[in-house]
Amino acid sequence: MAKNVKVTIFFEAKRYSWTESLYTRTTYDSLAAAAARAKGLVEARVRLLGTVASIAEVRLSYGDGSRASYLLDPTTYTAAYVPQNTPTGASDNADESYSAVLVRMSDSLGHRKLTYLSGYPDLIVTTRATPANDVLFSTDFNTQFGLWKAELIANWAWRGKKGKLDNVTPIPVVNLAVAPAPNAPNIAAYIATASLGTIAIGSRIQLTGFSHVYGAPVQVNGLWTVLGFDPGVQVTGIVLRGSSAIEPADVLKLGGVIQPTYDFFAIAAVAQEGVTHRKRGVRALGPLGRLHKAK
Repeated sequence: MAKNVKVTIFFEAKRYSWTESLYTRTTYDSLAAAAARAKGLVEARVRLLGTVASIAEVRLSYGDGSRASYLLDPTTYTAAYVPQNTPTGASDNADESYSAVLVRMSDSLGHRKLTYLSGYPDLIVTTRATPANDVLFSTDFNTQFGLWKAELIANWAWRGKKGKLDNVTPIPVVNLAVAPAPNAPNIAAYIATASLGTIAIGSRIQLTGFSHVYGAPVQVNGLWTVLGFDPGVQVTGIVLRGSSAIEPADVLKLGGVIQPTYDFFAIAAVAQEGVTHRKRGVRALGPLGRLHKAK
């Protein structure tokens, strides 16, 4: 059966590595059939990297738990790019992986996704004029960013959970109780009958809208595993499995339940939001352990 293909790019720069993933907008009968499309994404993305950063591997999968994977032949794509120097003489070395260009993607329905472009060339300059964030990129970077943006809008999507924009609303929980021993970590969420349809035992549902009780062993909000069913006269009870004990007082604060469903959102717009610094990437080329030097 034809499926959307997940393309994961593995990057390396200095002592750090990180990954970025997107899904093809088109479905394919095999992973190998999506190789040409993946090559287009890689060729566009590599031109946003500084000279120290490179692509170590490109892996294709279905992202559905099948564990099937396909490695893109590295001889079919360019793994490095030399940015054009600016008149200021700024370095074209890649910035640290935790320094990233913050990018906002959106689809035609209003779904949004933030992503981070690490490894960009250290070619930003500052100004006290506009824009207010005092960050400007080189002409070459902006040119290559436009080509990457065009590639995303033409061919790529991200996978996300459906929400209010997709008319997904929580089903009210009309009762919530702690299950008796020996199943102390379990709770029974009694849900209006006309709602979630068939739910398989072992699947996951999301409880939401409950008041947070800080310091409690387990918050009711979040994903739970369906352990079984306890049909009632006017409502249907779903027994949920947690990982530790529930505070009895917490379960009286009723919220709603959603059966999470996912979809692919085709990218329709891409915009730079500035530069950010956040913890991302792992040390891949350095020794294990802490980096503190002996005194």
